[in-house]
Amino acid sequence: YLVEVSKSARSSCQQCKGKINKGVLRIGKGTDNGEFESVKYYHCGCWRAPRTVKSAEDLEGFKELSSAQQKEVKTQLQQPRKTMASLLTEQIKPGSEGELYTILMGKLSAAALKEILKINGQPQDRLKEDLVAAVVDGMIKGAIPPCPKCGEGRLAYTAEGYNCSGSFDVSAKRFKKCSFSTPTVERTIWRMPAEYREQLQF
Repeated sequence: YLVEVSKSARSSCQQCKGKINKGVLRIGKGTDNGEFESVKYYHCGCWRAPRTVKSAEDLEGFKELSSAQQKEVKTQLQQPRKTMASLLTEQIKPGSEGELYTILMGKLSAAALKEILKINGQPQDRLKEDLVAAVVDGMIKGAIPPCPKCGEGRLAYTAEGYNCSGSFDVSAKRFKKCSFSTPTVERTIWRMPAEYREQLQF
């Protein structure tokens, strides 16, 4: 078993079937059918450690993680795996991404997701799966603020931190580049309209 930061958003969790976003910690299990090797991934909060894994230190790649990431892995592995029912009634916590993704994908329309993102000042021109991922990220971590350098660009979250590439200047009819980068930002409170809170039972 290995633990690592997801390098892309192409993999899905084998437990909850939700997307594992880029930059999120994931657990991988390698399999070998004799012809080729493959890896199946899980959200840290969805994976249940087998008896052969006594602690997080037993996971390949654990020592390469930052101290904060190591602490997050240890915390997640100490928690019991969540169910859909319990997730709807407990406080939202990091590691709930997969379960939340599945719930929102099934209960909210693309229009509703766009409205939630608009209220929180987030981009809305995405496919539904990306809209869900953006709302899940905001519910757990808060809304990403505009770029503090150019004031117009949107910060993109990656494993390395937050980056701004710029924004389109409507008056000048051209794209204004920005190279702002920071490892962390202070996210703002995520606002969820009452009608959707009731629909999701949060």
